[in-house]
Amino acid sequence: MNSLSITKFRAIVVACVLALATAAPALHAQAGQRGAKVNVPFAFEVGKTQLPAGQYVITRINADMLLVRGDSAHALVMVNHEEASGPTQRGKIVFVRYGEKYFMHELWSPGSTVYESCVESKDEGRVRTALATVNHKRADGVEVAVSVMPNF
Repeated sequence: MNSLSITKFRAIVVACVLALATAAPALHAQAGQRGAKVNVPFAFEVGKTQLPAGQYVITRINADMLLVRGDSAHALVMVNHEEASGPTQRGKIVFVRYGEKYFMHELWSPGSTVYESCVESKDEGRVRTALATVNHKRADGVEVAVSVMPNF
């Protein structure tokens, strides 16, 4: 190797080490990130994605977006922050049921008056409107307990 090649090689190695060193804290934070762990006993929709029944972990991506991650599927959901009149006693996820379809609707942390309200998808809006028009009926709320609450 000539001296120019060795210099380039050293520069590349130093750049890689610096890149890994700066990325390590972010990777460590993601690995230690806690989330809401929930066992959903029915298939449901989040945004445009249909998810099967099963175990899920819900983590925050940013202030207005959550990741719902299961063994075989995942989805992103946009949320709004809402204020309740009083705190909830336990962590829970509220689904709305229109006929046989379930949609993720709200996420509640224990002891908090602020909860996450999922932005309604176009499909949920169509199903809600169709059900109200045909049956003059509202959706049923279904609560699922959360085993570990997130650090929202």
